[in-house]
Amino acid sequence: HGVWSHRVSATSGQGLPSPALPIGLAEVLTGSVVSLATLDASRGPDTIETIGWTVSATDRVSVARGMRGHLAKVAHLAPHALRDLRCDGRLPEPPPAGVDAPPAGPAWAPHLAVLLIRLGLGYLFRLIERNVAPDRWIVAVTRGIEGSPLPDPARTRLHHLVPPPGRGWADPFLVRFDGQTLLFVEEWVDRERRGRIALVRLDEALRPSEPETVLALDGHLSYPQVFAWRDAWYLLPEQAARGGLELYRAESFPTTWAYDRTLIADPPLFDATIAEIDGRWWLFAAAKAPGGTAADELLLFSADQPIGPWRPHPRNPVLSDVRSARPAGRLIRRDGRWYRPAQDGSVSYGWALSLNRIDRLDDEGFRETRVAQLQPNWRKEVVGTHTLSEADDLTAIDLSVRWPKVGRGRFRTD
Repeated sequence: HGVWSHRVSATSGQGLPSPALPIGLAEVLTGSVVSLATLDASRGPDTIETIGWTVSATDRVSVARGMRGHLAKVAHLAPHALRDLRCDGRLPEPPPAGVDAPPAGPAWAPHLAVLLIRLGLGYLFRLIERNVAPDRWIVAVTRGIEGSPLPDPARTRLHHLVPPPGRGWADPFLVRFDGQTLLFVEEWVDRERRGRIALVRLDEALRPSEPETVLALDGHLSYPQVFAWRDAWYLLPEQAARGGLELYRAESFPTTWAYDRTLIADPPLFDATIAEIDGRWWLFAAAKAPGGTAADELLLFSADQPIGPWRPHPRNPVLSDVRSARPAGRLIRRDGRWYRPAQDGSVSYGWALSLNRIDRLDDEGFRETRVAQLQPNWRKEVVGTHTLSEADDLTAIDLSVRWPKVGRGRFRTD
């Protein structure tokens, strides 16, 4: 299987810039939002194959802090490749198109000085901005999107739903039930510093009702995935801060829920998303890599029914990429193909929405291709969007917006 080696940074491996820089410094200085590492197999001077890879978000302030998590992920590339060889004699599949090489480092001192000044000014600007106009999550709903499930804000009117003061709404999940349009959201409460699950009812004009709290516990709750199975309604919220992945069953839908069972006790999972595909149930969830973040790695589980028992995929994690690992809403069916909404956390938490076409999903492997992306660039106040939901002709997304504490400049919803 050749001679294996790691390439963990722009300043390691072949093509070192001159002068050489410490590992990870080139990514920070050149403004690269991600750091790429690969596991390469060399079978000769002209035959080098990438057999493992991981992409981490670059810490734009601290090289040491950013590389700590990145190198921890790198340390698992070779063991995972060996595990796969032992399992079925196959190495991991090569990375898909779009996994780009990291940038080269600066080669001379004046350029380095300019980049250091720019880095310092950028940090200062972000610090001021966070204090003057902190982020606030709201929800936007629209009708009748044609083509891609992702809305085009430049062409589609978004109805903005703003929560009451001191709260934020994120992770929307739409449900049509008994002639009603129900919107389940994570409702972040500033004074409690944690989220709970709330229900908002939308009228025909997409105006929201007053929110109703439907589930609140002693820890943070978010990502209220609601689904029906065998004449019953279930709620699968994200509660990684409390530990296991717990399933709730409706005693009186949609407002009253009771604990049903724990689906997966360990590890803590983020934004677990389930789907029935060709008669089999699959669960997609993000997990923290050693030293990494909750958006770093995608784990897969399968079961014969949504209540379990759930079996982990033998090649977990099936994806190690901060740009698409963390789920971002229910899977979508289009023209006989399945698409998985995913978060892109490369620039910041919940920065953008990606839509990935699933090309392979079985016990031997998983592969997907990004076909569309929604970046927060249509309004200057919008700085993030990270969950997508559909129900009939309605589509909902969430938005992180700059919300000034005083004065003018509040986000206009009309």
